[in-house]
Amino acid sequence: MKRALGQEHPHTLSSIRTLVSTYAYQGEWKKAEELNMHIIGIMERILGQEHPHTLIKKAGELDSRVAEAMKRVLGQEHPHTLTNMGDLAATYRYQGLLKKAEELDVQVVEAMKGVLGHEHPSTLKSITDLVLTWKPQSRNDEALALIEQCLQAQKQKIGADNPQTVFSLKTLNEWKLENLTLD
Repeated sequence: MKRALGQEHPHTLSSIRTLVSTYAYQGEWKKAEELNMHIIGIMERILGQEHPHTLIKKAGELDSRVAEAMKRVLGQEHPHTLTNMGDLAATYRYQGLLKKAEELDVQVVEAMKGVLGHEHPSTLKSITDLVLTWKPQSRNDEALALIEQCLQAQKQKIGADNPQTVFSLKTLNEWKLENLTLD
Protein backbone atom coordinates (compact mmCIF):
# COMPACT_ATOMS: atom_id res chain seq x y z
CA MET A 1 0.00 0.00 0.00
CA LYS A 2 2.82 2.38 0.86
CA ARG A 3 4.49 1.75 -2.52
CA ALA A 4 1.30 1.91 -4.56
CA LEU A 5 -0.57 4.73 -2.80
CA GLY A 6 1.96 6.43 -0.55
CA GLN A 7 2.34 6.34 3.22
CA GLU A 8 -0.23 9.09 3.87
CA HIS A 9 -3.06 7.72 1.72
CA PRO A 10 -6.23 6.86 3.72
CA HIS A 11 -6.14 3.22 2.54
CA THR A 12 -2.53 2.90 3.68
CA LEU A 13 -3.41 4.37 7.07
CA SER A 14 -6.34 1.98 7.34
CA SER A 15 -4.02 -0.97 6.67
CA ILE A 16 -1.61 0.29 9.31
CA ARG A 17 -4.51 0.57 11.80
CA THR A 18 -5.31 -3.08 11.10
CA LEU A 19 -1.71 -3.97 11.84
CA VAL A 20 -1.91 -1.95 15.09
CA SER A 21 -4.95 -4.02 16.11
CA THR A 22 -3.15 -7.25 15.23
CA TYR A 23 -0.15 -6.28 17.36
CA ALA A 24 -2.45 -5.31 20.24
CA TYR A 25 -4.32 -8.63 20.08
CA GLN A 26 -0.97 -10.43 20.17
CA GLY A 27 0.12 -8.44 23.22
CA GLU A 28 2.80 -6.62 21.22
CA TRP A 29 1.94 -3.33 22.93
CA LYS A 30 5.21 -1.54 22.12
CA LYS A 31 4.89 -2.24 18.37
CA ALA A 32 1.20 -1.30 18.41
CA GLU A 33 1.93 1.95 20.23
CA GLU A 34 4.78 2.92 17.90
CA LEU A 35 2.64 2.39 14.79
CA ASN A 36 -0.32 4.13 16.36
CA MET A 37 1.81 7.17 17.23
CA HIS A 38 3.03 7.16 13.61
CA ILE A 39 -0.59 7.30 12.39
CA ILE A 40 -1.46 10.07 14.83
CA GLY A 41 1.56 12.07 13.63
CA ILE A 42 0.43 11.77 10.01
CA MET A 43 -3.15 12.71 10.89
CA GLU A 44 -1.99 15.74 12.88
CA ARG A 45 0.17 16.86 9.96
CA ILE A 46 -2.50 16.31 7.29
CA LEU A 47 -5.71 17.11 9.17
CA GLY A 48 -4.47 19.22 12.06
CA GLN A 49 -4.27 18.52 15.79
CA GLU A 50 -7.88 19.43 16.47
CA HIS A 51 -9.56 17.69 13.54
CA PRO A 52 -12.24 15.28 14.81
CA HIS A 53 -10.57 12.23 13.22
CA THR A 54 -7.25 13.09 14.89
CA LEU A 55 -8.93 13.60 18.26
CA ILE A 56 -10.88 10.34 18.00
CA LYS A 57 -7.68 8.45 17.19
CA LYS A 58 -5.94 10.06 20.16
CA ALA A 59 -8.89 9.22 22.42
CA GLY A 60 -8.76 5.56 21.40
CA GLU A 61 -5.04 5.39 22.12
CA LEU A 62 -5.46 7.08 25.49
CA ASP A 63 -8.46 4.91 26.48
CA SER A 64 -6.51 1.80 25.53
CA ARG A 65 -3.52 2.79 27.65
CA VAL A 66 -5.70 3.63 30.64
CA ALA A 67 -7.58 0.32 30.34
CA GLU A 68 -4.34 -1.66 30.32
CA ALA A 69 -2.95 0.28 33.29
CA MET A 70 -6.16 -0.19 35.27
CA LYS A 71 -6.12 -3.94 34.58
CA ARG A 72 -2.57 -4.12 35.95
CA VAL A 73 -3.18 -1.90 38.98
CA LEU A 74 -6.77 -2.65 39.99
CA GLY A 75 -7.38 -6.00 38.36
CA GLN A 76 -9.42 -7.23 35.39
CA GLU A 77 -12.77 -7.21 37.21
CA HIS A 78 -12.55 -4.06 39.33
CA PRO A 79 -15.59 -1.83 38.66
CA HIS A 80 -13.36 1.12 37.66
CA THR A 81 -11.46 -1.09 35.22
CA LEU A 82 -14.72 -2.36 33.75
CA THR A 83 -16.09 1.17 33.41
CA ASN A 84 -12.94 2.22 31.55
CA MET A 85 -13.17 -0.84 29.30
CA GLY A 86 -16.74 0.28 28.52
CA ASP A 87 -15.39 3.73 27.64
CA LEU A 88 -12.87 2.13 25.29
CA ALA A 89 -15.67 0.09 23.67
CA ALA A 90 -17.64 3.32 23.14
CA THR A 91 -14.60 4.89 21.48
CA TYR A 92 -14.29 1.84 19.22
CA ARG A 93 -18.00 2.10 18.42
CA TYR A 94 -17.57 5.77 17.51
CA GLN A 95 -14.58 4.86 15.32
CA GLY A 96 -16.71 2.27 13.52
CA LEU A 97 -14.73 -0.66 14.95
CA LEU A 98 -17.90 -2.53 15.84
CA LYS A 99 -16.44 -6.02 16.29
CA LYS A 100 -13.79 -4.72 18.70
CA ALA A 101 -16.46 -2.71 20.52
CA GLU A 102 -18.75 -5.73 20.74
CA GLU A 103 -16.02 -7.99 22.13
CA LEU A 104 -15.23 -5.46 24.82
CA ASP A 105 -18.90 -4.71 25.56
CA VAL A 106 -19.66 -8.42 26.03
CA GLN A 107 -16.67 -8.81 28.37
CA VAL A 108 -17.81 -5.81 30.41
CA VAL A 109 -21.44 -6.99 30.65
CA GLU A 110 -20.44 -10.49 31.79
CA ALA A 111 -17.88 -9.20 34.29
CA MET A 112 -20.29 -6.56 35.66
CA LYS A 113 -22.95 -9.25 36.16
CA GLY A 114 -20.44 -11.38 38.07
CA VAL A 115 -18.98 -8.58 40.16
CA LEU A 116 -21.97 -6.28 40.78
CA GLY A 117 -24.98 -8.41 39.94
CA HIS A 118 -27.48 -8.51 37.08
CA GLU A 119 -29.50 -5.45 38.12
CA HIS A 120 -26.80 -3.09 39.36
CA PRO A 121 -27.03 0.31 37.60
CA SER A 122 -23.50 -0.09 36.19
CA THR A 123 -24.39 -3.52 34.80
CA LEU A 124 -27.56 -2.12 33.25
CA LYS A 125 -25.60 0.74 31.67
CA SER A 126 -23.13 -1.75 30.19
CA ILE A 127 -26.06 -3.68 28.71
CA THR A 128 -27.37 -0.49 27.10
CA ASP A 129 -23.89 0.10 25.67
CA LEU A 130 -23.88 -3.39 24.13
CA VAL A 131 -27.26 -2.66 22.55
CA LEU A 132 -25.81 0.55 21.05
CA THR A 133 -23.02 -1.54 19.53
CA TRP A 134 -25.51 -4.03 18.10
CA LYS A 135 -27.73 -1.33 16.59
CA PRO A 136 -25.56 -0.49 13.56
CA GLN A 137 -24.99 -4.21 13.02
CA SER A 138 -28.76 -4.75 12.53
CA ARG A 139 -28.96 -7.29 15.35
CA ASN A 140 -32.52 -6.18 15.96
CA ASP A 141 -34.16 -9.17 17.65
CA GLU A 142 -31.36 -9.66 20.17
CA ALA A 143 -30.99 -5.97 20.86
CA LEU A 144 -34.71 -5.27 21.27
CA ALA A 145 -35.14 -8.14 23.72
CA LEU A 146 -32.09 -7.04 25.70
CA ILE A 147 -33.00 -3.34 25.87
CA GLU A 148 -36.56 -4.17 26.93
CA GLN A 149 -35.27 -6.37 29.78
CA CYS A 150 -32.76 -3.71 30.74
CA LEU A 151 -35.39 -0.98 30.72
CA GLN A 152 -37.69 -2.96 33.05
CA ALA A 153 -34.83 -3.57 35.48
CA GLN A 154 -33.83 0.11 35.36
CA LYS A 155 -37.39 1.25 36.11
CA GLN A 156 -37.45 -1.04 39.16
CA LYS A 157 -33.92 -0.36 40.40
CA ILE A 158 -33.23 3.31 39.69
CA GLY A 159 -36.64 4.67 38.72
CA ALA A 160 -38.39 5.73 35.53
CA ASP A 161 -37.12 9.33 35.78
CA ASN A 162 -33.45 8.45 36.13
CA PRO A 163 -31.45 9.78 33.13
CA GLN A 164 -30.04 6.31 32.44
CA THR A 165 -33.58 4.85 32.29
CA VAL A 166 -34.77 7.70 30.08
CA PHE A 167 -31.83 7.09 27.72
CA SER A 168 -32.70 3.38 27.48
CA LEU A 169 -36.33 4.25 26.76
CA LYS A 170 -35.22 6.71 24.07
CA THR A 171 -32.96 4.04 22.53
CA LEU A 172 -35.81 1.51 22.53
CA ASN A 173 -38.31 3.95 21.00
CA GLU A 174 -35.87 5.05 18.28
CA TRP A 175 -35.18 1.43 17.43
CA LYS A 176 -38.87 0.59 17.21
CA LEU A 177 -39.49 3.61 14.96
CA GLU A 178 -36.60 2.70 12.68
CA ASN A 179 -37.86 -0.87 12.32
CA LEU A 180 -41.52 -0.04 11.99
CA THR A 181 -43.06 -1.76 9.00
CA LEU A 182 -46.26 -0.77 7.33
CA ASP A 183 -48.34 -3.85 6.60
